Amino acid sequence: MTDFRFQFLQRDFPALAALCEQAERADDLHTALLKMRMALENMVNDMGAKQKELFGKINELNDQGILDAKRSQLFHQVRRTSNLGVHEGNEIGTADIKACLDALFEITLWYAISFKKKHYELAAFQTADMGLAKQYLNDHAPKGEKSASSEQAQDFFSNSIDPLQIEGDFSQLLEKNEETNELEQDVFETDEEYAERIASLPKVHLGYAILDTRRQDGYTKIVFPLHHIDRNDRIHFSNNIRAFYAEDITGDDVIDDELVGGLRVFDGQVYCNYSTIVLKHGNEEIPLHPICWEKFPYETDMDLQHRIAQMPVLPLGLCMPDRNSYDLYT
Repeated sequence: MTDFRFQFLQRDFPALAALCEQAERADDLHTALLKMRMALENMVNDMGAKQKELFGKINELNDQGILDAKRSQLFHQVRRTSNLGVHEGNEIGTADIKACLDALFEITLWYAISFKKKHYELAAFQTADMGLAKQYLNDHAPKGEKSASSEQAQDFFSNSIDPLQIEGDFSQLLEKNEETNELEQDVFETDEEYAERIASLPKVHLGYAILDTRRQDGYTKIVFPLHHIDRNDRIHFSNNIRAFYAEDITGDDVIDDELVGGLRVFDGQVYCNYSTIVLKHGNEEIPLHPICWEKFPYETDMDLQHRIAQMPVLPLGLCMPDRNSYDLYT
């Protein structure tokens, strides 16, 4: 049994293992969060990210398909909490540190096993982590071959036999049921019922945004957040969004949180409903509006005209009057 949660990394990734160990054993929250952020930087740089800031690096890897939506969310969870921890006045507790360490552990599992294709014995992990480690080890075991770690996990977690078990292997059927996608149309749904169900779903995760309220345009009072929409093969997004903007923002906060929004069905496909996108801020939701001069696929010409007409005055650039051509006083 290992006394260090990230000890499995030491053989192949000693520098990363050292950062994770320092984060796990840090005496203060600030040091723990700083080391976790450094661990993220270690991994995204090794994966080939070229952007300057960690926010951009994670999104770059997501856009390239290296990080899927789940892994992207885990990276952003640790990044966001780490950012909060370095600023005074933010309430970060031991529960936040534990959640970050849990997310970091799964990130390192994915990085070492899925991305780097390393193999480990189940004994390299703490008892509480064996279930999650087993999932990653099984997913990447040689095809048609059950790994030794999987055999150990089977023995470890199977303490009894169900006497009512029906003979036969139902594992494939169970896996198929677990992967049921609520965004797909059910065979018993009409087109109208399907569209109504999707439209009534709670807002779903779309990505992340950083809104700096201090960078409000002086004339229009509009703020443009730095944003990223995560790749999601189940939802169709527009490639023509120039930016998002927020109106009537007060205060001097930097809001770094999750983008969520509603969905709608068009032509049998699920689309992001851009009129419903908000940026989470505690218990509040800040509406974000897209700047897009082209029609969304589900829009009519009248819908586009109405959307453009509803836009406020936007800062489009700067100009300098020519003294030789104009009377500046009039």
